Amino acid sequence: MNFEKRQKGVALALSCGGARGLAHIGVIRELERRGYVIHNISGCSMGSVVGAFYAMGRMSSLSQFMESLSLEDMADYLDFTISSGGFIKAKRFIDKLKTLSPDRSIESLPVELTIVATNLTTGKEEVFTQGSIYAAVRASIAIPAVITSVRQDGEVLVDGGIVNPMPLNHLHASPGDIKVAVNLYGTDTTATLSPVPVRETSNESPLAYLRDKYHSVRTWRSSLLTTLFRETTDVRGYVGTLRAIVDLMTQRLIEAQLRVAPPDVVIDIPMACASVFDFNRAKDLILLGEQQARAALDRYEAQSATPWWRRKWRCFRF
Repeated sequence: MNFEKRQKGVALALSCGGARGLAHIGVIRELERRGYVIHNISGCSMGSVVGAFYAMGRMSSLSQFMESLSLEDMADYLDFTISSGGFIKAKRFIDKLKTLSPDRSIESLPVELTIVATNLTTGKEEVFTQGSIYAAVRASIAIPAVITSVRQDGEVLVDGGIVNPMPLNHLHASPGDIKVAVNLYGTDTTATLSPVPVRETSNESPLAYLRDKYHSVRTWRSSLLTTLFRETTDVRGYVGTLRAIVDLMTQRLIEAQLRVAPPDVVIDIPMACASVFDFNRAKDLILLGEQQARAALDRYEAQSATPWWRRKWRCFRF
């Protein structure tokens, strides 16, 4: 059957990965550009944010907001707190998302959406397929020891990436649909982002001096977060070592999930391309998502266009 005549339906799994999850937006753009229709999405952590906004039909609002952010802006949305469960409440961030798209029930969405969190009390997945979108998203983004956990019915909910960083098992593909997975923990090192220009301190005038001082005061939160979430290849100190260990464990868990239940298309976003707090790289990450999706879909469509007997013949050639 000719590929172009097939139903171009997609069931899409969006992995965790912090700011790298902005690449999910680029992947979705490329899928839509090719005429694919996404019927079903499962996501965790940042994948739940992007998946929710797509399902609500508000992807453009999210992308415009994210592309306008500086590190300082993003830090302003992360309200710091003193808590044993984390030092960020993330209430401001969720409140900001609600201004981009009001809260709705998951079951009312035109696209089937599954959001995955981790239940620390039971050690199992907490799967959201109904109820408040933002309640589910808030639980799914709760990075342990960083973003405070969510308490629900006496149980503690945190980031879904802990137990299921690539929620392929929650995809419900209709007949004719293809399963697409976006992996934010790819091992490729050739796809990188352009360097961020370094801001130079100015000593030209008292006004410039005061402006630089204001900037340095305002950036203390973003500087702290940038230090905690350095690039994956930069392992320094106690926190950096723990972060690198968690990243490596997540990468291996996703690789195992992809082997056990391989989807039709895997779109890899290199883990080393950005840190989990590089939200100021939104435009570059979205573009990278488009590029990686284009390459993966080109390969899939070329293979699908090849007659089945020719593909079988290749298997027997010596």
